[in-house]
Amino acid sequence: MDELEIYRDTLLYLFLLIVVTLVTVVPALIALRRMRARARRMRTAGSRQGFEPWAGQQVLLLKELVRLGIIESIEAGMVFHPQYREEGGRRWWLFDLLSGQARWRRYLLRDRAAGPMRTVVLIYSDILDAPYLMAEPENPRFAAFGHLADRVETLHDLVPMELPPGVRPVPGLRLRTHPDEKDEALRVVMESGVLESLRREHDLALRASARAFAVIRPLSPTEPREIATLLGSAEVLISELETAARRRES
Repeated sequence: MDELEIYRDTLLYLFLLIVVTLVTVVPALIALRRMRARARRMRTAGSRQGFEPWAGQQVLLLKELVRLGIIESIEAGMVFHPQYREEGGRRWWLFDLLSGQARWRRYLLRDRAAGPMRTVVLIYSDILDAPYLMAEPENPRFAAFGHLADRVETLHDLVPMELPPGVRPVPGLRLRTHPDEKDEALRVVMESGVLESLRREHDLALRASARAFAVIRPLSPTEPREIATLLGSAEVLISELETAARRRES
């Protein structure tokens, strides 16, 4: 009788173990297999289109660009993840610069209809929902960049920021912010020395990338140095780029 009870209990435990395995482990293995198959399909589709999709974010981005009027349709543009820096050609330093800014997402938008020379660096993140200060080159060489900048300005109701009397503006650059943030933006600009930084690196920046623009993220009154840090990083990177170019020429 005891042996029968032991045998019965053993069978019961084995049955429960099989049930638990079927309920927990098997669904997890099936889900993992589906994820791997989906990743293979995405990589295959991406290689045919010249880019590798990532979690469907490229579709959301293209739809947003269509909604803003930056591109006419989803088929009119292609999105490259910034980890593929070779897609940016000589502009790889811009990806590295922006990658150091927390909470920013960086995308390189390529307009197929316009050819390979018209590329736009798009900074897409929740920070653009409330830009604090925007600085960009005036009269950009490429219409695609100017169109993007105008759309961002209109979308967020940005207005030109007037400097105090006697302060020399930076030629070729315009500063814009929200109407209700003018006073605070002006205080941060004057205290951080951003104008002097722009004057020092303006020529180098435009020669390195005439299509680059910077959206400086919201700053608290105690963090005005973040602007100078951003511009200082750009100055170092651009200087290194110029030095490397001079070495190649020599």
